[in-house]
Amino acid sequence: MDSSTSNRREGDNKLTFRDIVAIFFYTKRVFVFTFIGVIIGALLLAFLSPSTYTAKARLLVKPRIEKPVVFDEGADSRFNVVDNVSDQTLNTVVHLFNSADVLKEVVKMHNLAPMDDESAVLEAVSDLRKQFRAEPLATSNIVEIIYQAPDAEQARDQLNTLLDAYIDYYIEVNQGLKGSLEFFDEQVAMFRERYIQLSNELAAARKNLNLANPNLQADNMLAVVRNLETRKAEIASQLKASQQRVNFLQGAYDKVGTNGYVGLTSELRQNYPALVEMERSLAQLIINKKTAESNFQPGSKPVADAVAQYNNMRAQIRGYIREVIDKLQLDGQSGAEEIRSLEDSIAQAQANVGQLSADTVILQRIEFERDVAEKNYRLYEDKREAARISEEKNRSQFANVTVANRPLTPNAPSFPNIPLILILAIPVAILLALVACILSYSSDQSLRSPADVQTRTRLRLLGTLDAV
Repeated sequence: MDSSTSNRREGDNKLTFRDIVAIFFYTKRVFVFTFIGVIIGALLLAFLSPSTYTAKARLLVKPRIEKPVVFDEGADSRFNVVDNVSDQTLNTVVHLFNSADVLKEVVKMHNLAPMDDESAVLEAVSDLRKQFRAEPLATSNIVEIIYQAPDAEQARDQLNTLLDAYIDYYIEVNQGLKGSLEFFDEQVAMFRERYIQLSNELAAARKNLNLANPNLQADNMLAVVRNLETRKAEIASQLKASQQRVNFLQGAYDKVGTNGYVGLTSELRQNYPALVEMERSLAQLIINKKTAESNFQPGSKPVADAVAQYNNMRAQIRGYIREVIDKLQLDGQSGAEEIRSLEDSIAQAQANVGQLSADTVILQRIEFERDVAEKNYRLYEDKREAARISEEKNRSQFANVTVANRPLTPNAPSFPNIPLILILAIPVAILLALVACILSYSSDQSLRSPADVQTRTRLRLLGTLDAV
């Protein structure tokens, strides 16, 4: 009787479902506060957290291509292809992504830190290591690179730079294919700059020296000099002839002043017909005078008239000759002035020809240097293109890492994912609120049920009032 009664009472004091539910009613404030707190925290996390965009890319690791030490005669035997890609190769690809040389290239291309500050560069490299991860995909030869950044375009661009820098670094490390492309780039840039500089100097020299076609301009100036020299010779010849005429006329003028017969030279007869007629008239008057003197008495009127007509004609001839002499002398002075002007023009033209020759030498030197620079520029441009093509061939032959998928611009941030946070907030809030209720009830020393009395006091409960 006693044992059955004891077992029944112990069974009555076990924790029932009602007691469990009652716990949450006792701690409902804790439940409500915890639930609201979790929901508010989720809202703050969703709407106030800085956005993070994730860009992804994939690298395909191809079977390694090995070049034998000695080439055979056949073209197909130049390369040996290893079919499988080992885990060691995949892990090498993954670990090389963390190389400082690769990440420094990203820092340099995107100005993430001043390159002259080594500590800032190392800090930027350390930050970049935290922003991405590279991991091989299971059962494949693909390595996926996940890159995170606060901006969508920044994530895409920096990941692209990281991929290109990594492939170049991978080729350099594994195959050591460092060609002459960099040298040709430097030479092309140097000769291109030199060619542009000399072209500008040539244009400035042509403008300052007023030279369009030096050879043609020199020929034109020499032709001008020849024309001036010819004109000078013509005027000098004319002056010489005029001087001879003046001498002849002066002789005739002096002879006219005497009482004897005046005879004109053949040169004066050809050039002065009026003077010839006057000479004829004078000869006739001389005859008339002689006839009057022989027929009449000296001092008679016929003799006086004949002498007067003779003297009058001599005066007319003398005056005409004087006018011609004065005119010739005036023309001689004008010719002399023109000769002096021509001599000045000839001297100036000859000086211009000399200056043009000196300027032509300068232009020829600049043109020669520019032509040399242009030829070198074209030569190294062709060599650079050949080197680029050769390097691309080497890349395609020896670089067994290629970009399978380039990163795209993320459309939405990867964090915070507001819909997911809001969806998970409610069950997480309920679960945490329940845990908080349990912890709060277990830490509370109040006795609210028979089970609390037996559990917390370790006393045997005989009964309760509601049971009575």
